[in-house]
Amino acid sequence: MIIPSNGQSAAGLQGMVREINQTEEDVEDRLSDKVQYYDAAEHILENALAREERVVEVER
Repeated sequence: MIIPSNGQSAAGLQGMVREINQTEEDVEDRLSDKVQYYDAAEHILENALAREERVVEVER
């Protein structure tokens, strides 16, 4: 599933993915509950929680 974050927290998005995996997807179709973030300008795909932590540290 690919969606824009629209300002949602990585933890919130991860909770949404976890809920969908548990309630909507068959066990054999589940991949992961982890959310990835794609930076189109830098062409980087990274773990959304790790990115969020990194961005907070840089802003401090």
